[in-house]
Amino acid sequence: FNSPIGGVLFVVEDLAARWLVDAHLVLQCFVSSFFSQLVVAGAHITSLMVQTARSGDRGEFQAANLVKGSGGGSNEITGAWYITDVPLCVLLGSVVGALMSFSTAAATAIARVKRSAMAGREVTTTTSGASWKNANSFGAPKKRKKRNSSKVSEIVAAVFPVVLVSVLAFVLPLLFECRVRQDHVKGKPGASHLLGGQHQVDHRMFVRFTCQQGEYNDLASLLLPSLSGSFHSTMSHLYSRDSDEETYGDASLVTLATCYYFFPLFVIGCSFPFGLFVPNLVFGSAVGHLFGRLVNRSVWLGASRVAHPTTYAVLGAGAALGGWTRMAIAISAIMLEQTGNMDSVILMMVTVLSSRLVAGILTPQSFTDEIIAMKGYQVLEPREPPVIATLSVGAVCTRHVVCLRPNETVASVCRVLLHTTHTAFPVCSDDAENSFSDRDNDSSYPVWRVETGGQYPSPTVHGLVARSVLLATLTQMVNEKRPSENDARRLRVPSSMLADPIFLGVHDGVVPVDELGAIPAHLPASRAYEKFALLGARRVVVVESGGGTRLAGIITRGDLVEAGEDFEGRATRVAEEFRHRRSGGGHGNRHARDDASTARVSLPF
Repeated sequence: FNSPIGGVLFVVEDLAARWLVDAHLVLQCFVSSFFSQLVVAGAHITSLMVQTARSGDRGEFQAANLVKGSGGGSNEITGAWYITDVPLCVLLGSVVGALMSFSTAAATAIARVKRSAMAGREVTTTTSGASWKNANSFGAPKKRKKRNSSKVSEIVAAVFPVVLVSVLAFVLPLLFECRVRQDHVKGKPGASHLLGGQHQVDHRMFVRFTCQQGEYNDLASLLLPSLSGSFHSTMSHLYSRDSDEETYGDASLVTLATCYYFFPLFVIGCSFPFGLFVPNLVFGSAVGHLFGRLVNRSVWLGASRVAHPTTYAVLGAGAALGGWTRMAIAISAIMLEQTGNMDSVILMMVTVLSSRLVAGILTPQSFTDEIIAMKGYQVLEPREPPVIATLSVGAVCTRHVVCLRPNETVASVCRVLLHTTHTAFPVCSDDAENSFSDRDNDSSYPVWRVETGGQYPSPTVHGLVARSVLLATLTQMVNEKRPSENDARRLRVPSSMLADPIFLGVHDGVVPVDELGAIPAHLPASRAYEKFALLGARRVVVVESGGGTRLAGIITRGDLVEAGEDFEGRATRVAEEFRHRRSGGGHGNRHARDDASTARVSLPF
């Protein structure tokens, strides 16, 4: 979008809602954006030099400001505004924000319907005991319901919106009449002429469609270039001050805004890549330009002057993007950088904030947040739920942990990799007083599973080894014995190596316990929540209270999410029962208080 600073702010504002953004990350984003913009500028200059060499004219490098005249000496930026524009910007932002909130709700509902429709039929599969968190399910075959993806539904869902959009894009321009280009009107100056020794060219794309030579279809000029990937041409029409009512009418703007409001809803959930940033940009620009025309023609404003419709087109684009992404700083910077119009920075801030506020009230979550929740990603909110502050780390962490010993065999490591999906494993020493040997001989336990907090003493933690380290170690051992397996697509461990030892020490890729940032079990769970929410931790080792490094469990992001969801679910059930008993009369209040106290003390953490 020709906006390097806005791109950096977009990344920072997006990540700041979930992660701790440090100065090093901001510097990396800025350097990447700088080199990207340098390549784009180099390509533009090279293209200009080639065109100059071919034509023999003197080339000129100019900033790609969109809010300017397309020719005829009107090359000044139209960013002037008046005090009357401030309440109008609030109105524009509120209207566009409400429309974007409805679009978010509709897009979320359509995505859910398509997701369930394309999921296919349910297939019940029987798996071995691979759930290490629930002790009762360990070792017993477990039936899981899995949905097979329907290829036919995916094909239909992908072809239908493409055909529909293509047909509408062809039929709708047929409803509009042809217009004569201004450079073909007798008595008017052409759009391509010499002015002050400079060669001015109208770079807007006028599409003839079914019109004759010298004519164009106004809706086709607005709609077809953007659908074919050249959205810059559509933006040039909407942001150019020469685009008056003689260039295209209000009906074309209404049709363009309607198309770009509903077209993205058809492609959401399809099995091909698509974008939502540009459609919202075009929609907001069309609505803003139409709004600017209406306020300039309105009678109730009297003698008050208002900004040019082009300025409102830029403000409308910012309002649409702010209402969809729920960002303010990055969107304002992107729009101001893209247009090169710094005069309307106050109006842009007012419009974007109004749109973001209204959209946030009507739909608290953005479409991105809804998709994250729909896909089941474990995302923690920046601020911890109230229940987390009342719990300890030991009450939230997982007590059933799959561990490895410092001296393992290839067979044990293979069993751990085959029967679990964990990304890391604690390396613990099996002390002599621990009674784990009798459970190791049980065939229902294919790996060493430590159950902390019980009658047996917990093992001592020496460190943490990642799953990738185990795979790399096995690959190296296999390649040393069988060089022919170097190029194999899958790792095949021969049976003759199953008894070979594997040493898991600090020099073998194991992170020592001193560098893990282990948390004692008695600390509040909010301490662990900060590590996950702000620092992006994936797992934290929990040790027993009172000093030492005896394992108490492991706390993951899913443990914190389940703790908050379980409490909220119990609170909802208690509140519903309270309302039910209160409506029935009697001692409902006392029973509800008893149920609430019982729910507080019977939490399973």
